[in-house]
Amino acid sequence: MATFPYSTSNDSSKNGVWFWNSNLNPWLTPVPVEQRYSSGTGNFVVEETYKRYKPQAVAVNDNIIVDSKYQMPNSDHHKKRAIKEIEHKSKDKHLREERFMGLPISSESSFGGHFGSASPFFIEIKKYLNLEQNDLSSETSEMIPMFVEKVAQGIIEEGKQIGKERKAEKMATMLREKKHEGMEEVWEECVYLYTSKNFLYKALNATMKLVGGKDQENIWRSKVPTLGPFCLLLLNKPFNKELTKNKTIYRSANVTPEQIVQYEEMAKNKSSYQSFKVYTSCTRNLKKAKALGNTLFIMAVLDGFIMDISPYSKYPEEEEELITPGVCFRVQSVTFNQKKNRYLINLELRQKLTEEDKSDASAAEKLKKYFIQRRLRFYHPRQNEDINTIIANGIENAAVVLVFPSPSLQVSNVGSKLLNYADQTKTPILTIKICEDFQPVNWLGAILAPTKSCSTDFDEVMQTLISMGIKTSDFVLERGEKNEPQPIEEYLFKGETKSGNLKAKYQQSGKEYPIEFRFLGLKHGKVFGQGDDKDGAFTLAGEYKLEDGFGVIKMQKQYVGKDSVKYRGKISVEALNCVIEGQWKIGKMHDKFSMHLILSRPYTTDIEKVPPPQISRKQGSKVMISYCPCQYDLAQKITKGLIAKGIPAVCPPIRLHDMIKIAAHKARVVVPLMSKAYEASNTAKYVLSYADEADIPIVPVKAQDPYSQSGWLGVICAGALWVQMTNANEFEKKLDELITHLQPYVNDFGDEEQEMDFLVDETLVEGYYMQSGEQLPLQFDMFTMVNGYIAGEGEDEVGIFVINGSYNCLPDTEELEFEFEKHYVEKYDVQYSGTITEEESILFFDGKWFLDNISDSFHLEVPLNEPSESESLHIMLSYQWNSQELVKKVANKLKENDIPIWFDIAGDMKGNINSAMANGVEGSAMIISFNTLAYSKSVNCQKEFTYAMQLEKNIVPVLLENEKNFQDTWLGNAIASVDKVNMENESLFDSSFDVLLQRIKKALEEKVDEDSNQSEVITRFEGGAVHGKYYRFDQSFDMVFDFFSLIEGRVSGQGIDNVAAFTMAGDYDNEGNISFKKQYVGKNAIEHKGTLDCDELGGFKINGTWSAGSSTGDFYVESIDDSEDDTMTHDS
Repeated sequence: MATFPYSTSNDSSKNGVWFWNSNLNPWLTPVPVEQRYSSGTGNFVVEETYKRYKPQAVAVNDNIIVDSKYQMPNSDHHKKRAIKEIEHKSKDKHLREERFMGLPISSESSFGGHFGSASPFFIEIKKYLNLEQNDLSSETSEMIPMFVEKVAQGIIEEGKQIGKERKAEKMATMLREKKHEGMEEVWEECVYLYTSKNFLYKALNATMKLVGGKDQENIWRSKVPTLGPFCLLLLNKPFNKELTKNKTIYRSANVTPEQIVQYEEMAKNKSSYQSFKVYTSCTRNLKKAKALGNTLFIMAVLDGFIMDISPYSKYPEEEEELITPGVCFRVQSVTFNQKKNRYLINLELRQKLTEEDKSDASAAEKLKKYFIQRRLRFYHPRQNEDINTIIANGIENAAVVLVFPSPSLQVSNVGSKLLNYADQTKTPILTIKICEDFQPVNWLGAILAPTKSCSTDFDEVMQTLISMGIKTSDFVLERGEKNEPQPIEEYLFKGETKSGNLKAKYQQSGKEYPIEFRFLGLKHGKVFGQGDDKDGAFTLAGEYKLEDGFGVIKMQKQYVGKDSVKYRGKISVEALNCVIEGQWKIGKMHDKFSMHLILSRPYTTDIEKVPPPQISRKQGSKVMISYCPCQYDLAQKITKGLIAKGIPAVCPPIRLHDMIKIAAHKARVVVPLMSKAYEASNTAKYVLSYADEADIPIVPVKAQDPYSQSGWLGVICAGALWVQMTNANEFEKKLDELITHLQPYVNDFGDEEQEMDFLVDETLVEGYYMQSGEQLPLQFDMFTMVNGYIAGEGEDEVGIFVINGSYNCLPDTEELEFEFEKHYVEKYDVQYSGTITEEESILFFDGKWFLDNISDSFHLEVPLNEPSESESLHIMLSYQWNSQELVKKVANKLKENDIPIWFDIAGDMKGNINSAMANGVEGSAMIISFNTLAYSKSVNCQKEFTYAMQLEKNIVPVLLENEKNFQDTWLGNAIASVDKVNMENESLFDSSFDVLLQRIKKALEEKVDEDSNQSEVITRFEGGAVHGKYYRFDQSFDMVFDFFSLIEGRVSGQGIDNVAAFTMAGDYDNEGNISFKKQYVGKNAIEHKGTLDCDELGGFKINGTWSAGSSTGDFYVESIDDSEDDTMTHDS
């Protein structure tokens, strides 16, 4: 185990280099004396005090140094040699130990907490100088002499107190000589004095070390008038106030074993930050730092207020970097170098702000979260993002700039330029108040004075923006758009002076002055930039017009907190060269200016060509209410209430297809009525899942109390602000509260319908996808393309899914490109992308699908058709798998004639029987059954056909083989008296198809007329867990349901009981009267009549009587609350 390399030092008032004989045994052999540089002064800055150290013995290697006078071996204390002191000269190029040695924080510190710019010492200094918390008076030129005088008087008074009056008078004179030369010269003189050998350094740091301890409070407070002004002046660097980033600096120390243990404990807590309480000197020179002490601190600066003062120091060769109070560090590691016999302590430094300084960041983050939740567009600069990117991505495209004034913003160089540019370009500004006691002054006060202000409350922010005339509805993200900086378009020119592609200058009074640009951009007729010249920092904004390489330009250079200068001239471009020349003017003064730019590529007119607009992605203009069947009345009430108050709203019928279409076409925002019943509703789940996938803003209403959303609803609405609407007596009040949440999305929209550019609106779309060399069916139950968006839904062997995507024109071609996401609800997503071509009114989608690392091709065929009155109707094709090829041929011919069709691409109901019953049969204007012997033997085909007969659908049998083959089956009996179409002979296909087509068209026309005369009946139960019983001869018999629904006045269902499998079809009305027929497959039918009672949670119960001939009895059917225990039974 290594011996701990501990040493300490002597009289801290001296700056000496001690020499001693350091041979292994200088007492044995008269060899030439080897001299070694050693520590000879006291602890570093924060350990210094004014006391004199007592004589002491210090171990160095195998020798002992006694009271800095004698050297003796450990083995024989009778032997000793004198050692001599040599005064350190700057030419020795060593670091001064009193400045560059010692722990980052005091060993007496509790290793906790940090003050930063809000340190009690700084606060008391500003109070003494009668300054606001944020106001560093040196920013205002007329205050410089007064401020310098305060500093000078303080130095003199401190000198008197410690008997250094003559030295203090000399230092004060040096400062006073600079007070009329500007702040930069004053600050440079301040640094020179701070780095010189005088009492200021020791006294200031010894005082600052005492801050925080109550027992020393009177001492440090007494130093506020004397040392305070100098301390504040040193902090107030007048140029380059940006954080130091990505730099490594060093400091040494003599550290005890106990202190090493402390640092090792700190290294275990990776989130623990400590702070520098005093000005702390470090060096960039590793070699010099290693020459001191037994421990080397290696400090990696991520970001922090660390000043390079070496150019202004009396000892520039020390390469001093001064860490300011408040910079924080955490210990990354503590290691011991056996070879060098030295500890290495790695620190990470960054500017962690105090609670006062953090308030603006936390407020901005809070509002940022609200913007994300509400799907509103915002731009929040990333950490360490450069100012040019912020201007290009942020302010250039901003409708408004939200400003959070604080002390840290007041002194921010980047902040001043950004707000100066926003003010210069007339970008609206809203002030967000976060510090009650903070009053912006100087440049910040001037910019914010005429602006409106509000609190950090999100609703108040949005209401204030609306009152400013800001169209907050323009903030709503496009479908699929994310809150990320958009790619910067190609510039005519983009560069800076340092890059060598830009030279700029102006003339004044016969002299020529350079203009240093940190950034200059010319793009699409706009000019923007920022930089510095002899008069200070500035931002630049303007416009130019180019035609055939020549044009005019006008710009305005706005100095931060000062006047502005107008620039007018001509611009010419040829090949790689761009020349701008003209006159500048301020008041009555004017003269010439010129700028020479080198472009990144030879100039062509296409650089300035504005990209053509893509397909219009018009977003909806209505508030869509999303509800479940038992919430129909509340949904209607909210819809009518919104419309009455000028908010465009829509309450769609409870049909999955229609709800998704309305969400895709009309919804600007979706309002789900959250409740237990809503959460249990499949339709609600799929519709809101689509809205979430399509990035449509969601503003929830809590429609049940008590209720707390969970499961899929909890995921989608996590963190969203909701309005509770459960008390009828407070409806109007809560409606107004809901409107407040909705206004950001709809404040500039009227109730007019937006024009919808439908490209596709299909009930059923089919294709295939490839996987592992196998071609698999790809089918959508609904597929729509409108205003640049793709929406749809369907179900396959994985489960129910919704799709959301977009399409765009490809440049210089008639093709479209597309991408959409197939979202399996509560499962995973599959990505699809590719190109769309058109041929004979059919859109062909060809591309790739992607799932994690798996990918393959797919093909989809989508008919182009105009929406018609019968767009919600379709012709259902019912067939058995063996007949698929001919059925596909019929389907394609029907599509060519714009006939909407529905058929299970798998055939024989290999898809989902419930989906076929609800989507296929119920929504059809006609059923086409393709009859074969195999069809008659299929149980699913028999169910489907029987259900269609129950619903009294128009059925057209198409014979694909001789009718005698199945004459004696259920199928033969069912179609015996029906007019049939014969397609047995393929050579007569066209004539047979024409007959079929005429019957279809007639059926569609009749169905439209029939539906137009029907009144709307409320959907009561869209499908779910149901059970029932019927009673006969004092016995009860269970009815087990695979499917049951009460949708828009239609009763639908299928299941099995003790007799046989059955289907159900019938009607109900809004008054609760219900009747339906239970049709046993291939057998008799039973009539049922009764009353329908629904509860507010989405459940229902039907009580009534059944009859078959002279037999009769009671029955009931009721929904099951599947949130209850699965073993629950009904005994009625």
